[in-house]
Amino acid sequence: MLSLFDHSGRRVVLAALGALVGLMPLAILPAYLGALVSHGNYTASEAGLICSLNLLGNALGVMWVSWKPRLPLLPVLLVGLLLELSADLLSSVLEPGNGLPFLRLLAGIGGGLFTGIGFNIIASSNKTDQGFGFLILLQFLLGALLLNSFTALLDQFAINAVYYVLIVSAIFCMLCMLPLWKQEKSDQLSSVLSHARLSEPSQKESKSPSINKLQAFLALSAIVCFEIAASGVWAYAEQIAVSWKISPADIGSALAWGALAGIPGSLIVVMQGDRFGRLWPVTISVVIAALSVHVLADREGSYFIFLCSMLIFNFFWAYAIPYMQAEQATLDERGQLATFGMSAVLLAIAYGPYLFSILITNNSFAVAIWICLCLLLLCAVFTLLLAYSKRKTIV
Repeated sequence: MLSLFDHSGRRVVLAALGALVGLMPLAILPAYLGALVSHGNYTASEAGLICSLNLLGNALGVMWVSWKPRLPLLPVLLVGLLLELSADLLSSVLEPGNGLPFLRLLAGIGGGLFTGIGFNIIASSNKTDQGFGFLILLQFLLGALLLNSFTALLDQFAINAVYYVLIVSAIFCMLCMLPLWKQEKSDQLSSVLSHARLSEPSQKESKSPSINKLQAFLALSAIVCFEIAASGVWAYAEQIAVSWKISPADIGSALAWGALAGIPGSLIVVMQGDRFGRLWPVTISVVIAALSVHVLADREGSYFIFLCSMLIFNFFWAYAIPYMQAEQATLDERGQLATFGMSAVLLAIAYGPYLFSILITNNSFAVAIWICLCLLLLCAVFTLLLAYSKRKTIV
């Protein structure tokens, strides 16, 4: 944890803070989807599609940064800020149905540019485990605070509460990214070799070890399966609780406590790093998370069951993901695989709510839950195969 306070650690911290705007739609996903249903007059399936488009935009923004990792920071940040702010402001004044899906896609792209830059900086640092753990910690901390207060915010601002939160987060993330831009500018002025570094990427890349394609495929497949399942469950957690006849106040409380449970999960990663390896902790976490999701398949339940499910689910979600992301970073020292992996993850997160929405039958979530359980099982299988492949390579 203390390693995050040295020079390179402060850079990682700023990158994590600056990357948050692209993760905010995921952090508040249950409240966002619920607000579209209760205050935006959308059906659950339509709300799931809108949220998926927002998350798809995040993925496209991150993917663009992974393709163009050497572009100057400031122009990319300004484009991202413009897209996010303009789309959020227009979303807050338009009537429901008037181009909202397209605007959420644009807002997602803007936020994704920030997340892609932050992710690339973390992935290319020497603090990948702590950096990704800190990023997930921030995501769950802000999610818990916002989910706990969204009931009051929605009563006062209706659906616009979501867009105001995103506007504030975009401005905050821009302020966090500015010191990184100044550092980049200073490095370019002080280093005689900076031009050679930018103009001869092929020579640098040729010295980097080649990526094991099988291991890269297994690592990406594991995290994609996990995130499709996790985002689908998280997006519709509020609607599942509503079907169980749990009161809105108790639902908000359970979701907030669930998000808070992600903080110790990610904090453990920040503190322990890779001391006990990565792949076995991931496998165990995925299995326990699957058990917590299984109880949501029942048609009836109680507040206590829902609360316990959210606590366990979010704890092991926050614990597993940083290790999966760090594992990708170890497979490619340049950090591009991890950045591309983040775009794949966001595509999976975008697809999760949509997949869940089309599997809802007769107001029952059982089929969707079972599909998510199958995806979690696949994640565990891919992780075990990756562990076997790496062990065989070492031997």
